[in-house]
Amino acid sequence: MASLIEATRMIHSEGTAAYLCYMAVRLFEIRRVLKETGSLYLHCDHTAGAYLRQLLDAVFGKANFRNEISWCYSGPSNTARYFPRKHDTILWYSISEEWTFDADAIRVPYKRVSGTGHNSLARGGRSEEEVKALEKAYAERGKLPEDYWTDIPGGGHVPRGERTGYPTQKPVALAERIIKASCPEGGVVLDCFAGCAYVAVAAERLNRNWLACDINPRAWTVFKRQFSKPRLATLTCAEPTHNAQPAMLGNIVTVHGPAELPVRTSPPNETQVPTFRVPERKFKVPASDIPERDMLEMLLELSEWKAWCCGFANRMPNGEIIKETWNFHLDHLNPKSREGTSNRITNRAPMCPRTRGDRPQPDVA
Repeated sequence: MASLIEATRMIHSEGTAAYLCYMAVRLFEIRRVLKETGSLYLHCDHTAGAYLRQLLDAVFGKANFRNEISWCYSGPSNTARYFPRKHDTILWYSISEEWTFDADAIRVPYKRVSGTGHNSLARGGRSEEEVKALEKAYAERGKLPEDYWTDIPGGGHVPRGERTGYPTQKPVALAERIIKASCPEGGVVLDCFAGCAYVAVAAERLNRNWLACDINPRAWTVFKRQFSKPRLATLTCAEPTHNAQPAMLGNIVTVHGPAELPVRTSPPNETQVPTFRVPERKFKVPASDIPERDMLEMLLELSEWKAWCCGFANRMPNGEIIKETWNFHLDHLNPKSREGTSNRITNRAPMCPRTRGDRPQPDVA
């Protein structure tokens, strides 16, 4: 393990080696708590996929590798110098030879393509009657999806009702396919990077028990919002500073989190970002006449100190506003890629720096 990480540091970068160290200790713990029939699904992109594959071989054993799934998507590309990168990778490892896989739960409709299916079924000397019987069975039962998935939208195309603002959010349908395949009803799903709650929502829909944790203390806000949309369950928090949601369906999920959010600390030679003041300027002033910082103050005040970020990250879990917002940037509501070139304040919005993107956000301000 140490040799692998050291080689990564020499070949790639210090940052990638540090990331593998970060992942290694977590993967060891995940392996420790998995049942003999359990599986790990790890999502990654081209940035570190090859290195994570080697890390997983070391932690789980290369004999326990099951699939490298390509989650494919399409869309416009800004490059003309290489093939557009339009897939992510999901690495599936089991912990033993007794892994769970429910093939019937994840079958998809069978489509015959211009005789190709007929020809492939006819291989091995099958008669015409046998081929027709197989085609009928496929049509009734469906078929297993291959290790390239094109039927689940990806690349940021999360359904509108599920969006949280997380740049790495995945659709609930992706988690549902994985859970149906590898976790029986009544089983336990663990998401160690719960962020936007899509895995927990999928597990709750499918009647699986679930555990979710995230290093961001504000993930509680996102979970409350995501579980309120489909009215899945009542989320309550064990800490007194959190307000429980009103009762909905009666299912109670207890959430544990910090009583207080961590306070930013800075070295003596670093200047603290001052808290904002309520600006004196009026709305609809040409943006060219407003400094960037003043415009950000105005928009945050007008939006009641909300921004397009990970769960309104400027608020305490109890709703108290934190007016120290060094994490916010400005972006266009209608981006320049869609002819949204106006710099007027009516076309600007406060956003988390990792949430900035090419999609309109009409409810700000």
